[in-house]
Amino acid sequence: MTSTVVLCGGRGARMGAQGAHRQKTMSDLFGAPLLEHVLAQLCAAVPDATTIRLLAGHRAEDIEAAVPGWRTRIDPRIHAVREHTPGPAGLLAAAAFLPPPVLVVSGNVLLPYPQLLPDLLNRHAAAGRPVVAASSNWRTDGHHTVTAHQGQVSSWHRAPHRAPGRYELVDTYLLTPEVFTAMAAVPHPVSHTRALEALHRQHGGVAFAEHTGDWLHLQTPADLAVHPDRKDTLCPP
Repeated sequence: MTSTVVLCGGRGARMGAQGAHRQKTMSDLFGAPLLEHVLAQLCAAVPDATTIRLLAGHRAEDIEAAVPGWRTRIDPRIHAVREHTPGPAGLLAAAAFLPPPVLVVSGNVLLPYPQLLPDLLNRHAAAGRPVVAASSNWRTDGHHTVTAHQGQVSSWHRAPHRAPGRYELVDTYLLTPEVFTAMAAVPHPVSHTRALEALHRQHGGVAFAEHTGDWLHLQTPADLAVHPDRKDTLCPP
């Protein structure tokens, strides 16, 4: 893997006034921007040759202003790229010339990537398939969910149901060229999750990695009310 894209361009409509005046991934958590915590975990996990691109859109200037400090304090591989078009077309343009597979993560989701990423890489290496990560520890009510069997996605659901065996996607994906081909639908591109769902329904070729630990998904200001006891788990030193 030589490519990583962090999605951090959403408008954050559910963040209210905070989302209008600040990129939501720059919201404060434990005294630092959430995206800074995400990058600290991510950069510690991805291979040395990986370039880490922050795909910025709404309030891109917030991201760009922070990058020089992050390159010094966290990792010099971090770069900000402005999306040409919001949504799937922006990701397609950013990933067009990147060597596959491409690790795509969300800047508003905090995970212990050093624990999760090796499993994703191993599962891709075993079969060359795209990989999704998911958790039975639910955090939202609006995400795609899957069931899985023997390391493969066995069913895909757009409307989440907290049922035994269902896993919520944690916005961490290893995407292969076939995913990007499926995204480039005519006349309008579709999201990578929709493309992965379509590939699963066509031939079942989507691998699965389970995340069993704690994680944070920022959607509303209430999600920032994190108990201090979770800090060492979400942001291990």
